[in-house]
Parts: sequence; C-alpha cells; structure tokens
Amino acid sequence: MKYRDLFCTGVVIITMFLASPCSTAQTGLVWNGDVPLPSGHRDSVTKLILDGDALISVGEDGYLGLWNLIERRALDRFQISPYHISGAEKRPGKSQIAIAENDGFGFYRISAWDYQQKKQLFNRNFPDPVSYINYSAGGNFLIAVRAGNEGLMFIHPETGEILLSPKNLSGNISLAATGRSERSILVYTTSGSLSYWDLAEGTETGNFQAPSNLVNTLIFGNNRYLAGFDASSLVLIDLVSGAVLARERGERRCVLISGIQSSSAAGAGEFYSLDTERGILSRFNLGTSGRLEIRGRQELPSNEKFSSALVLNDRSLVLGSAGGEIWLVSSHSPPHILKTNSQVSISEIAVSGDSLAFLSGNGMGTIPLDYRDLGGGMEFTLETAAPYTRISGMDGGKKGSFLLWQGENNRDQPVIRDPDGTERKFDRLSLRQPLLEAACRGGYILFLDSGGTGRIFSDDTEQVFSFSSAGAMDADFVSEDSVILGRSAVSGNSPFLLINFKTGETVPLQYPASVGGRVYSGASGNIYGAAFSENGGLRGSSIVHLNLSNPRQSVPLAEYEGEDPFFSIWETDAILASTLGGDGASIYTENGVIPFEYSGGIPLRITGGKGCFIALDSDGIIYWHDSRTGKLLAVFRLYAEEWLLEVKGHGFLKGPVKPAS
Repeated sequence: MKYRDLFCTGVVIITMFLASPCSTAQTGLVWNGDVPLPSGHRDSVTKLILDGDALISVGEDGYLGLWNLIERRALDRFQISPYHISGAEKRPGKSQIAIAENDGFGFYRISAWDYQQKKQLFNRNFPDPVSYINYSAGGNFLIAVRAGNEGLMFIHPETGEILLSPKNLSGNISLAATGRSERSILVYTTSGSLSYWDLAEGTETGNFQAPSNLVNTLIFGNNRYLAGFDASSLVLIDLVSGAVLARERGERRCVLISGIQSSSAAGAGEFYSLDTERGILSRFNLGTSGRLEIRGRQELPSNEKFSSALVLNDRSLVLGSAGGEIWLVSSHSPPHILKTNSQVSISEIAVSGDSLAFLSGNGMGTIPLDYRDLGGGMEFTLETAAPYTRISGMDGGKKGSFLLWQGENNRDQPVIRDPDGTERKFDRLSLRQPLLEAACRGGYILFLDSGGTGRIFSDDTEQVFSFSSAGAMDADFVSEDSVILGRSAVSGNSPFLLINFKTGETVPLQYPASVGGRVYSGASGNIYGAAFSENGGLRGSSIVHLNLSNPRQSVPLAEYEGEDPFFSIWETDAILASTLGGDGASIYTENGVIPFEYSGGIPLRITGGKGCFIALDSDGIIYWHDSRTGKLLAVFRLYAEEWLLEVKGHGFLKGPVKPAS
C-alpha cells in the first residue's frame, strides 16, 4: 500500500489529543476460570504441517491454527490472510510459513509469516495465479510457479525480493525440489519432462521423459522416488533413471503423503494415499525389487467429508475436514476430533450514545461502549434479531437506540429499537430492491437500495424525501439537510453527488475516478469518499478527503494498488482510521500512518468512541484500540453461555449470557 501526506495545502484533517480515555488501564481484573480453548477453522482445512510435536493448520478462512497433538487440543488461532489460501509450506528449521493466496476475482499474492511471533515477513502481488510454492531444502529461498508462465521464480524467504533463477526452463512446471546442498534442482513439467539443473551454472544436467500430466505428486524414499496419478493409475518413477517402476491401476486421484522409511533396504519406503471422496486411507510400500505392495486399507468415519490436508505423525494420521475440524486417526484408538471451543461469531457492531450493540447468530446484544464499564459477572440477555442482518446507531432522539435492517432481501422493513424495548417500524417503506446502506443523523434516517433509490425518513417513520440515482453504491448524511452519494461514473455521471433533501437541489462532485464507492461523514465535519480508478488495466483504490466546494482540490489520503470495495472507515476524536487494503487497519495522523497493533484477526469494520477505535474482525471478535497509537487495549469474545473480556496486560473478566427467547 502506498500512502500520501495527510496534510496538504494547509488543510488540517486530524487533531491529536494529549490524553485518551481508553488508554487508562482497568485495574483489579481477576480471572476465575480456565481460559477457553481457541476456536477451530470455520471453513475447509487447506494444509497441515508438522513442527515437532506441534501441528500447524491453514484454512480457507485465512486463519492459521497451532495444535498440541499430545494433549489433542488447540493452542492458538490467528488470521494470516483475508483471502482464500490455496497452498502453504513451512520453511525448514524456522517458525516461518509461506502461503499462496487469491481473492477469487483476479487478485493473487504470496506472503510469508513468522507464526511464533505472529508477524508478517512480506507479501508480494502477482497478475496471475500462483500454482505452486515450495521452499528449497535448506530454506534459503522460496520456489514459486505462476500459472501460464514458464519457468521458476526464486524469492528471498524474509524480504520477498525476487532472486536469480534458471532462465532456460520451459513448460508448465508442477513440481520443483532442490537437493540438500541446494546446488541442484529437480523439475517436473506437465508434458512429462523430468529434468535436473545446476543452479550455480544455470544449466540442465539431466533429462528424462516421464508420464505426462501427473497430479498430486510426492517425492519419497530419501528423495529417490516420485509418486503421482495420471488419468488411469498411481504411477511410481525412479528419479535416478526416470524409469516407471510400478503402476497401480484403479487407484483414484488421491492425496499422497510420505511415511516412515522401510528398514528392509536403504532407499525403499512407505507412503500413504487418502481418497477424500470415499474416505479410504491406503498404505503402500515400494520394496527393493520395485514391486508396489498394498500394506492395508482403512475406512475413515463415513459421516465426515475430509479435505486434502493430511500429515503422518508416529504412524498416527492427522486429517483436516471440509468443515474445519482436525481429526486424529490411529490404529490403536478410534478416530476423534482435536478439542476446540466453539465461539459465537459477531457479525455486526454499531454505536449509539454510551452503548455498543452487536448482532450474532444468537441474537442482538448491547454492552457498554467503554470496556472499563464491564464488570465481572455482569449478565447480558440477548434479544431476538431475526430477520435483521444489519445494524446502525441512532445519533439523535433517544441515546442507545439502534436501527435494525435487512441487507439481503426486500421483504423485511427496518425497525428502530429503543433502550426500553419499544420498536418503531418503517411500515411505509416500500422496498423494491434489498437495502445497500442505512444512515442516521439528527433525527433523520436514510435508506439506499441496490436499485439506486434513496428515501429519507424522520425518526417517527414518516417519509420526507426520495430520489433515484443509477449506479449508486453508498450514501451518507453530510449535514441535517444534505446527503452525499458514491456511484459509478458512467454515462457522464460524476463519482460523487450531493443532494439537499430539503430543497431538492443536486450538485455533481467531479473527481477523476471511475467509481465513487463508500462515502463517510465524520463527526468533525470532514467528508471522505472511496475512489476506484483504472489505469492501463491496473485497478486502484484510494481514500479521499472530499472538498465539497471545489471537488478537484480533494486530497487523496491513502492509495491501495488493487480493488478493495468493502473497506471500512471511521473517525473518532477527529482521527481517521481505515481497513483499506484488507490486511489490517491503520490510523492516519500528521506524523504518518500508524497500523493497529496486531490482534490476531484482520478488522472488517471499524466504529469508535471515547478515545478508542472499536474493530470487528472476520472471526466475530470485538477489539478496542487506542485512537492515538493503535495499541490493542481489550478483546471481547462471545460464547453460547458466557462472554469473555481480556484487558491487555491486566487480566480477564467473564459473565453469563442468556440466549434470546
């Protein structure tokens, strides 16, 4: 991400305070029970890797899990990507892991993490998919292959710098592995070419023709043999001569892992295959005569769908499931799932007065905005939230009132829920399309639907104005008589449009962008917009401090080299924070950009109050961060029957939760 100066042309945007209420530590916290276990993955497990007695798991949910196989339980869990993780490898001898990521819409990158320090080492974007990653045998460089691009790419394992690599390789590479000295490399292409290269000289030293289009390949037997699947069978190849040693017809395209080296002869070994569709584990051995022997088959639990992630530990098989569980399968005991604790995911947060409300699958809850007002043993009763999926805070009228609305269908009309439990429903709001956004200011409520129709109501649910704007993507109040729209700049439209709903006057705000995405009005009076543009096929996103009187003098505050239409922005105490880029949240100050302290999850939404930014991450956890420094102050987690508050450096509190009736 690239950032520009926040203070341009003498415009002071952010005011820094000498003290922050949230920076005052809460004392006297006492923990009166066992710390709950971390949650498991919320989606399919992508990769399992052994690190001594510990197990590393990576999932499609973007999280990395650490597990104790002896105690058979989860140890830790934190987010390393906001995207789908398609591949992962551990760096030999280090507590580091490299992952290949994609967002499913044309964004691809490789990043590396130190999972003990919970620190990202680097990330590097690519214009096409990363089809293969692997570390060299000594971990001195990372090997990567990009789909549709011939050749290898060597990457520095800690800086992400692109290193020199062999230039004469051709073909679509699906496997690459170095020798222990890292002086040579074995390369297999989908055409069946199996070649060896001298890395110092950059020359080919040997080439064999093997069966083509092998998938799910595995090197085993002290790096002597290669196993993989072609269209009809399991194939074993001698890596010294390139000869096909054995075929096992009828074997499906399974996942392969190496096993314990056979003691019958040097170089012979075991390997295992897992048929994830049928749930069958097979054990193979390649004898000295080159004969492939099936040593046994085992059926796994039939009610579970397993992913392609598996490892072998002391002849116990560890498997990942499509549902996110980790299974331990042994011949000495029945299969069982490693222990986790199911956390209730919070999906939405909003602030009104001194209250912070949240939505979860269990209902709607309200807690104090200041985490220091939470007391140990304090009981919360959740309210029914269905069918509503979104929540907004009311800043006028009754403090502590919230607007509940539905963002997925147009059948359910919004409702204002007051602190005393009374409700005011918008019975006269006729919805033709689902709502995109709802905003509240000074006794007015703004609704924008996906068809570009906007309606403004008073807080007594009477409509006072309506408008229509093709391509509208977001809307917010800029004053008690005007709203601003962000919209697609097609057919001559401006990316932003100002509407006075008391006079009906509309003012296009011209700014050089193809789309005006999110718009946001801060409590200080500053107006911000998200601008998306395309230059030479490359898409970019930026946060712009909008100048309403002269839009072309609007100031870009931050720029991201990619398209990020869903980022969140919020202003607290005239200090701006954003999640632009998807890898975390940052504060923008006159002294530069300050990232939020890493909390274990990547923030999706930001709100705030009383000297704090309050973030909600993709795991449904609420965090308080100091609005001046970004330091993590407190963490709130919700469980089925209790809540847990951790105040950094001071202890824990918990209390009971009653479910919605």
